[in-house]
Parts: sequence; C-alpha cells; structure tokens
Amino acid sequence: MGEAYRTFVRGSAIRVVYWRGFIIAGLCMAGPGGRMYPQVLKGHYRLGRELGRGGMGLVFEGVDRRDDTRVAVKLLHSYLAEADGTYRERFEREAHIAALLRSPYTVHLFDFGVEQGYPFIVMEFVEGTTVADAMKDGPLEAARALRIASETARALEEASARGVTHRDIKPENILLDMEGRVKVTDFGIARQAVSAGLTSTGVFVGTPSYAAPEQAEGQADQRSDIYSLGATLYAMLAGRPPYAGRTVAEVIRQHREATLPMAPIAHRPPPRRGLEHHPPLYGEGAARPLPDGERTG
Repeated sequence: MGEAYRTFVRGSAIRVVYWRGFIIAGLCMAGPGGRMYPQVLKGHYRLGRELGRGGMGLVFEGVDRRDDTRVAVKLLHSYLAEADGTYRERFEREAHIAALLRSPYTVHLFDFGVEQGYPFIVMEFVEGTTVADAMKDGPLEAARALRIASETARALEEASARGVTHRDIKPENILLDMEGRVKVTDFGIARQAVSAGLTSTGVFVGTPSYAAPEQAEGQADQRSDIYSLGATLYAMLAGRPPYAGRTVAEVIRQHREATLPMAPIAHRPPPRRGLEHHPPLYGEGAARPLPDGERTG
C-alpha cells in the first residue's frame, strides 16, 4: 500500500501517491465533503463549474480541449459505487441507453468511461433552462406548453421504439435550449424492456408528483411515460402538479383514485389524454406527436 499526500491550491489538489518506488500524480478538484474529483478525463475533457447534482452523481460544465467543444459531464458518486455495485451498473446502463437515443429532442451522449474510480459520461451541453425554471414565474402559455409536450413526446416515441422507458419525466428533466426547443435528459433510472434485475418489485422509482400509479409497485413501461408527460403538461398549464400530499403514499393514492382537478386549468385546453387511469393504460399511440402542420405555437 502506498501513502497519499494532497496539497490544496485554489480549490484543487495534486494527489501524489508513492507506490513501489514510483510517484503517481493526478490533478483533482475538491468536491463536497472534501472528496476529490478528477479534473481532467481521458486527458482532454476538462471539468469546470458544477451545474447540478442528484442522488447518483454530479454534473459539471466542461470542455473538450481537442476542439474547445463545450460539454456536460456527469460523474457517479464514488462512495455509491464503492458501497453498492448496483449504482455503477445503473450508471453504465444510463450511458448505454443515452448512446442509443439520437432524437433531436434528446440530450446526446458523446463519450463515457472511468477515471480514477469515477464512472463518467460526456454529453451535449445545452445552453438554456429547464421547464421547471420556466414555471417559476407561473403557468406557461397554452401554446408553449403544448409545443413542449409535443416535442417531449417525440423524444419518448424514439425511446419507446428502442424499448426504453424513462420513468422520471417531469419539468426538471425537460431542458429548453436558447431557441426554446426541448431536450429530454436524465435517463439515469430508465429501464430497457430487455434488461432485468436492476429494479426490484415493490421499489418505487420516479417522482411521485408525476409518476404513474403502477410505478408504486415497481412496474412501468412506455405508457407510464405518457402518463408522466400528461402530468407534466397539466403542471405547465396549472403551475403545479395535479396532485399533492404529505407522503408518497398519499400522492400515489390520488393518482390512482382521485378525479383530475380541473379548476386550475378550466380556462385552458384540458390535458385529459395521458392522465387516464390504469388499467387499461393510456391508449395505443398516445405518445404520437402532433403533425408539424398541427403544432401550436
């Protein structure tokens, strides 16, 4: 075993490891809790500011030094990978899934790998905002909300054709570029229909305010994404999700049993399609986008 020394300089550190008479050094960044994250991946992806974080990892803005392309880089928390191999498997699955999806309405994957024990994916950098941020000032105009929903449906249509279920469609996971076009992101908890063993029956995966009722039983397919898109459309028109509660169970119960509250959107086109209860699920072709000639806004 070697002995490691760290020298901190302006939020970064040089990690020097002595091992069998050799000196191994790597440039790292100081992250939350003093954890060290690699600053350069594969020798040419340099990380910059942190863009966000979630249960599985952190997202940074970066640059590909080969051609100065701006990229977004997602790193898996090392302690999660160390504690449970399932997290790394889920992360690698996300990279595999993202590589399959080439819709113009999906965030594209450029590269992925492992650096100093941290699995990472390099993605298209989207300059803009999220639907959740756009809703902070109140409900969206109906034409804008319907266009966002239609473009999101296009992304889900391609995912469905490839056997991919997103499982967490919500305003936070729908990006809008500087021209207002949709880019669906975060397939981190998606499940391909052909894969198995990563989600146990009875484990809830998703966001309760937008999830289809069957997700409470650990079941989901492409029709569940349609339901979540309907709930997201409702939120864009009403300024809030269709149901709320003090507990996850209470919210899921309302999704399963309650009547859709129409008062908040009574003056707008009601997004009934996609929010019909299961079974049966929400009708074949419900994710089919509006033809270009019928798009509103």
